[in-house]
Amino acid sequence: MLDPIGPPPILQERYRLVKQLGRGGMGLVFRAWDELLDRDVAIKFLAPHRINDAHANLRFTREAKSLARLSHPNIMAIFDAGRESNWHYLILEYLTGQNLHELREDKNGRLAIPHAIDITRQLLEALNFAHEQGLIHRDIKPANVMVDANGQVKLADFGLARLQDQARITQDQVMIGTILYLAPECIKNQVADHRSDLYGLGGVLYEMLTGRPPFTGDGPAELLADILNQPLISPVHFNDQIPQELEQIILTLLAKEPSKRFQSASDVLAALPHQTATPDHPDKSISTTGLDESLVEQLMRLSSSIEAVQQPELVPDLLVFAATEDTAVAIENERRHLAHMLQEQISDSLALLLSQTQLYEISATTDPAARMAFSVLSTLVRQVVQQVNDLEADLYPELLHNLGLEPALEALVNREIRTYGITIRLQSMRLPRRLPAPIETVLYRLTQDTLRHATTKRKATNITIQLRIDNDQALYQFEDNGLIQLQLSQIGSTPQRIKQLGGSLSIVSSQSGALAMEVQFAPQKQIQLTDREQDVLKQIVAGLTNKEIAQQLNISPRTVNFHLDNIYSKLDVNTRTEAAVFALRQGLISKDLFK
Repeated sequence: MLDPIGPPPILQERYRLVKQLGRGGMGLVFRAWDELLDRDVAIKFLAPHRINDAHANLRFTREAKSLARLSHPNIMAIFDAGRESNWHYLILEYLTGQNLHELREDKNGRLAIPHAIDITRQLLEALNFAHEQGLIHRDIKPANVMVDANGQVKLADFGLARLQDQARITQDQVMIGTILYLAPECIKNQVADHRSDLYGLGGVLYEMLTGRPPFTGDGPAELLADILNQPLISPVHFNDQIPQELEQIILTLLAKEPSKRFQSASDVLAALPHQTATPDHPDKSISTTGLDESLVEQLMRLSSSIEAVQQPELVPDLLVFAATEDTAVAIENERRHLAHMLQEQISDSLALLLSQTQLYEISATTDPAARMAFSVLSTLVRQVVQQVNDLEADLYPELLHNLGLEPALEALVNREIRTYGITIRLQSMRLPRRLPAPIETVLYRLTQDTLRHATTKRKATNITIQLRIDNDQALYQFEDNGLIQLQLSQIGSTPQRIKQLGGSLSIVSSQSGALAMEVQFAPQKQIQLTDREQDVLKQIVAGLTNKEIAQQLNISPRTVNFHLDNIYSKLDVNTRTEAAVFALRQGLISKDLFK
């Protein structure tokens, strides 16, 4: 009979459970205290109902044996393994810090180039060692990469690892590994080897530098088809600060044919640049200064280092822009933090309560009244779990960050329909490309706020949401038949944020309360600046005068004016301030350039 009270609180008279860290289909993970050696450890339990699952048992045992073979500073260590009562467990190194997905979100969606290279180098050291021992990880993804406060990287979760000469433990026709980072040969159910790990690493590096995975797709089937058939969009398309040398490494790692990739982790290590500065591309040099500075902090540091600024209005205007940008990022980071707290402190506990209640219900076969009581309790807990999961998704919509605005809006609309039972029509064409991340976020949050007030305050029963691109212009519309007029205060600072991002918002609310709202973002021009023009723009943002720019770049003031004229023409602006703000807003000058 399954143990209904959870894992034993103390193992081997030594390891005392402290806090549940996570829960999944395979089992539970706890932080525990090693009373003999006075240290934190992590304990991974195989769920009791999995004990008779030969596939799960083999995977669990394989993780223990895989980790036992690997002693490396960039690989999570295993200390022991055992069984107590119905609970199989592994005693593992307790890793502090954040996983790579959380770290990237804290850095405004993507990492600085030197930071990404440092993480990649440590991951390659780990993979090189594992491959030398004959082990393939087979599940390289951001969630399995931990980074501590000192920048130390640890590769975790060898549950899918196997020796290259071992039989596969995947069930027939079932692909294991996260789809976003899955190599094409794994999708085809072909044998994976060490080059499949290198493909996964390439996907992780791509996402660190661009803020998005190599392929997205509208759903699993389309995503798999894109990985197999669609050409890879160069990461430079999403981050033009990536040097050519690093771009080529990423493209090689993500080649669809294993024979066209790097053939070993050591080969990638040899190719990985220690720095990317070149005489032809001075703006793409790698520096490790100010990796964690906000945009305001960087502008303050730069402006304070300038002895004489001829246009004193420039830096204050940029600081206002940067402060607004940093505030928006901070709010999203706090929402993500609250979502994680909700999962750790409430969601996981409720899930455990639900599983135990169901076990009690099964065991109460001889007492119909008790069985009915447990059935009612299970139903109530399941409803609360659903509400908590919905709140978690509202705080941190993973679909928005991973796949884009359209699938995120679809999930939001379906959730509202399920909750309130009203008619909501989402008319969204498949956009030719993702909108900039800040625009996707502001439109998603606008939809959230407007939907909430439409359903709970304004008594709307019929809602239509449209999202499309007309003549390269992003157009968003929200209409409903509400009975109470919408107040601007109900959507907070969203109108100012839309204006900050270069958009326009119009709201028409009839006397009866019906709402017609429209947001437009001007066409995103494909602007091609030369390297020298980017150099000049960077110095403008820093607040330098033309004379100082000339001295900094070793060119004449007349040449600076020539480049300024070209920049004004390409950006369709008239002043240095307009050029600087436009460059920051459109990502022509990213935070990385200030370091």
